[in-house]
Amino acid sequence: MSLAESLTTFLEGNANITALLASADAIWANATPQDHDGYPAITYEISGDIQQGLLEGSVNELAIASVRLNIWDHNFKTCNDIATTVKSELNSYRGVFGANTAEHIIKENEFSTPQEDDTGLNRIVLEFQIAYH
Repeated sequence: MSLAESLTTFLEGNANITALLASADAIWANATPQDHDGYPAITYEISGDIQQGLLEGSVNELAIASVRLNIWDHNFKTCNDIATTVKSELNSYRGVFGANTAEHIIKENEFSTPQEDDTGLNRIVLEFQIAYH
């Protein structure tokens, strides 16, 4: 199972997060589909996923990925409430992570973007580093 699949499994399986979304299926890679259930929703991108080489030439079993979660809704407070919950569930998490094991998850950055004029959507961006195997 890929890290993207493990991330989706973890987020969709977390009742504290999905209770705040339009549905338990309101989590997608890259972009919301046109026929989605509505907002609030989460999209994510994996911007890097590396395994470090060891001195003797083999590859370390531990991989490190950079993940960006985008939280979308028409109401900024709703976005903020979801971001708070996502941070509390992911930051410093260690353990089963879908078909993978998370050694540690660290929040690296957080910011919001101005409300989009054409859609009226607000977005909060959370960036995490996930060390996993």
